[in-house]
Amino acid sequence: MLGVPMASGETGSARPKDGGAEGPTTIASLIVGAAFFALWFWLLPPWLGFRVDKARTAGWRWIAALPSVLGFAVAIRCVWDFGRTGHGTPVPVAPPQRLVVVGFYRYVRNPMYVGFAVGWIGLWVVFGRANWSVIAVVAAVALGIVLFVRVYEEPTLRRTFGADYEVSRGHSTLDPSLPIPGMQPLPPGAVSAADWVRVRREFPDASLFSNVQYSFSVDATNMVETLVLRVRDPKPNDLMEVSVEDSASAVTSATAMLSSRTPVSRVKLERFGKASVALARCSGTEGDPTDQSAYEPIFGAASSIMEHYRDALDAGKIVPQELAHLRAGRSTKAAGGGKKKP
Repeated sequence: MLGVPMASGETGSARPKDGGAEGPTTIASLIVGAAFFALWFWLLPPWLGFRVDKARTAGWRWIAALPSVLGFAVAIRCVWDFGRTGHGTPVPVAPPQRLVVVGFYRYVRNPMYVGFAVGWIGLWVVFGRANWSVIAVVAAVALGIVLFVRVYEEPTLRRTFGADYEVSRGHSTLDPSLPIPGMQPLPPGAVSAADWVRVRREFPDASLFSNVQYSFSVDATNMVETLVLRVRDPKPNDLMEVSVEDSASAVTSATAMLSSRTPVSRVKLERFGKASVALARCSGTEGDPTDQSAYEPIFGAASSIMEHYRDALDAGKIVPQELAHLRAGRSTKAAGGGKKKP
C-alpha cells in the first residue's frame, strides 16, 4: 500500500474519544497558535516596510482589507481545527496527533497557508510600499514554503497517517474456467483482464461512515468507477454500505473519463440480514424503452456524490499515475523477459 497526502473530502466532524480533554486541548492550541501568529505580526511588518499613514494611503488600497481579514479568519479557523480535531498546534514542534480533514481542509489541501498568505498580501496592499528587493525575498520564501510542503510535510503525513488514506493498484485476469453467476461465459480462447486502482480513506470516529473506497478499473472495452461508503454502525437501519457505479466504453483514456461528469448508472444498498436493493439505468436497447424519469433525482444525487469524492480523493491525478505505473511495470517485465541469459 502507498499512502498519499490528502486533506479534503471529509463528510463529518472528527471528535476525540476523550470528550473531557477536547476543550483544554482546543484552548491550548488557540493560545499557542495566537502566540505563533503574534510572533509573525511582530517580525514581518517592520521588515516589509509597513507604514500606518491614513492621510497618504490611497483610498483604493483599503479594499484589500476585506480579503486580508477573511484570510486571517481562515487561518484562525484552521488553528481551531488543529486543536479540536487534531489535538495539536500549527507549530512544527507540536503538530496535530490526528489527521485534520474538517473545516476548510475538506476543500483545500493547505488552507492555513492560503489564508495566511492572503492575509499578509492584503496588509501589504494597504500599508506596504513597492520594494523589489523585498518582493524578491518574499518570492523566495514562498518557494521555500512550497518545497517544505512537498519535501517534508507531505512525506511526514504519509508516514504518520498512512492508515488514513491508502492507494493500491493491480492487474486482474478472469479465469475462463470458473463460471460466474449472472455473467455469460467467455468465448473459447478469450481473456478478460483489467487494470485497477483503489483509493481508500478512513473517516473519524463520529462520522456516519467508517470509510470510503473509490475504485477505477479499465479493460479492453470499458472503464468502470465504483464508490463504496461503508456504514460504521449498521444496526439502527440495517444499512451496511452504499455503492454507486458508472462506466464508459467510448472514452479514450482514464484522464478523459475522470475530467468529465459521467452519469451514475447503478446505485446499490447492502443491508444487514436482508436482501440488497439496487437501482440501475435501463439501456433501452431491447424492447420498449423504460420510463425512469422518477428516479432521475436519485441518479443525479449519486452522480454529484461520485464527482465530489472523485475530486476529494484526488482520483483525477492518482488514477492516471497508478495506471501508468502498471503499464511501465509490464513493459519493464516484458523487456526483461525478452532478453536471453548468457
